[in-house]
Amino acid sequence: MTIDDTPDELRRLVAERKQSLVSVKVMPPDCYRELRFPGYEGWNAMWDIHASGPFVYIPLCAEFPEARSVVMFRYDTRNGQRERLFDADAAAGIDLSTGIMPQSKFHTAIQTMQDGRLFMVTHNTAAGIYHPTWSLNSLWHDPLGFSSRAFIYDPERNLTTYVGTPVPNEDLYFGRLDAELGNYYACGYRIGALYIIDSATLEATEVASQCAREGAMSRRWESSSDRFADRAVVERNCVC
Repeated sequence: MTIDDTPDELRRLVAERKQSLVSVKVMPPDCYRELRFPGYEGWNAMWDIHASGPFVYIPLCAEFPEARSVVMFRYDTRNGQRERLFDADAAAGIDLSTGIMPQSKFHTAIQTMQDGRLFMVTHNTAAGIYHPTWSLNSLWHDPLGFSSRAFIYDPERNLTTYVGTPVPNEDLYFGRLDAELGNYYACGYRIGALYIIDSATLEATEVASQCAREGAMSRRWESSSDRFADRAVVERNCVC
């Protein structure tokens, strides 16, 4: 059976399948809680959610065609209260009216450090006011292009600190933190490289499509052309 042979029948089957998916109850209503964000309808995506201590951190993200900065919220599981923590571009002192591409999301990038603080880097798939489509690659070295920026949030002091740009002109995501070593591993969108970022100094090492080895019973991190990171047990103190 092909689409050319029986298009009407296939359309009918697809429509039935979609209807059945829509009607499936994933879980009973008493097993989850719905959280709405009135006034933030223009933030049209969510690419990360991170639980740490009694809190759940929820970044409201922007996808093309929106040109907005990611806004971080914190949800308290003890009392059901939510709190707006920061706007990434405002926290970094970036003026979006200049046309620079916004820090539009945290994409699988929020991690808890050994002392309980959060480390995270921004990612972008949003437009800018001078480029109505997502033009990340064509704006690689343009001053209005994009570079991922790193932030540390301290829940004890409710303080957000912008700590800098780990890899200029690179768009980072899929970050994982080795809390013991303080190393943050992130994939780069543009060239598919794996970067090892020291969360204390922000010094970044590009490991390309190779691997980073960091412990006798620890992890080997690898990046591929699909920009995913995997890990396995390897020897200590070797970057290859």
